[in-house]
Amino acid sequence: MATGEVGGDDVTLGSAAPGGGGAVALEARFELLGLIGRGGMGEVFEARDRQFDRVVAVKRISRGAAKSQRERFELEARVTGQLDHAGIPAVYDRGVLPDGSLFYAMKRIRGRPLSEVIAGCKNLEERLGLVPAVAQVARTIGFAHEHGVLHRDIKPANIILSDHGEVVVLDWGLAKRRSDPRIATDQHTVAGEVIGTPAYMAPEQAIGSTTGIDVHTDVFAIGALLYHVLTGQAPYASGDDSPALVLAAEGRFEPVRRRDPGIPVALAEVCEQAMARDPVRRQGSATQIAVQLEAAVASALRRRAGALDWLTVSLMAVAAASVVVGGLALGMQQVQLVGQGPGLITVGLCSLVAVLLLIVEFATGGRLRLGPLTLAAVLAVSVFSCVNFAAGVASAASTASEMPGDEYLRAMLRGVAEAAGGMVTGGSLGAVLLVLWGAVRWRVGLRGA
Repeated sequence: MATGEVGGDDVTLGSAAPGGGGAVALEARFELLGLIGRGGMGEVFEARDRQFDRVVAVKRISRGAAKSQRERFELEARVTGQLDHAGIPAVYDRGVLPDGSLFYAMKRIRGRPLSEVIAGCKNLEERLGLVPAVAQVARTIGFAHEHGVLHRDIKPANIILSDHGEVVVLDWGLAKRRSDPRIATDQHTVAGEVIGTPAYMAPEQAIGSTTGIDVHTDVFAIGALLYHVLTGQAPYASGDDSPALVLAAEGRFEPVRRRDPGIPVALAEVCEQAMARDPVRRQGSATQIAVQLEAAVASALRRRAGALDWLTVSLMAVAAASVVVGGLALGMQQVQLVGQGPGLITVGLCSLVAVLLLIVEFATGGRLRLGPLTLAAVLAVSVFSCVNFAAGVASAASTASEMPGDEYLRAMLRGVAEAAGGMVTGGSLGAVLLVLWGAVRWRVGLRGA
């Protein structure tokens, strides 16, 4: 079996016997392509699976790692491999290298950590768009709980939003399998030892309890994850001088809506229930959080859609009235400015077409894709209003040219004023229709969301 350095000669990893025992090379299967990153329990490489000619991720821990780290690494490989869920990376192989280091190969997830995505959000509106991702995390953790597994280190850095829309929970190195008799009492953790990330940690976890860790501990962490999404900050990342671990042990964090009053009440309630100091007061399961979040998002969309329906209907009424009033106003000017006749008719027809197209677009939910055609009709109203103005000025100049002295100036000014009135009327009508077009497109986009 050949070996080498990353970035230099090919590095091949051999499969090991299923039990993770001695280094029994079955075949040279994986070719390392480059280092993805390093963590507390080893390194992760991008690799090519020679057997299936696909790109995977290979995680390995060195032979010199402490016994407890190697045991956790083996547990992570087994737990991740046994949890068959879209939100958990699939494991393809695991084993021991000739030098005694452990490895396992898993699906390569391409995307961005949730922590990075949150940091890139400019405002609350953008962060609220991440709430469905938190719901997916809750469903993934709920699946793990149903299979007797606790994650114990849920945080934004361990959540990947993949390029294909998947929300994947990584780093199961601190997982606890309650169904495994060997670790049912969590022999990898001694009383008083704190494991996990303090900024998202439940009080019972922060004080190093081994008997009080259960599904409610992960429920708290999901609430802390939601807290970060809603506020843009971790629960214990405050200006307080107290260390995060002390704040976590006391369950002391600033209420969600005190950090941002614009956060919807329903979401704040879900978050703070999950982060209750008393585990009994939290949601009974991670899946329950997912259901609550999905209901809150659906309710918010319905309210927003309802408000927008009223806005759209109101704007349609305004547009219809504007067409009538604008038509009458232009018609009155037509008596004096015969030269504008074709232009006035064109403006009226374009307005009528635009309103009809908007009504069809709204009624069909955008299925006919009439938006560009509607916008063209709306813009035509303004364009022909400008053309109409030019025609009116030309007509006024032609009429005034036949008049002497003062009569010429008065006729010219009167004609320009009338032409300008027509342009303002048509332009205002075009502006109203443009606002209506935007409202309908917004409503159609929301309906398809």
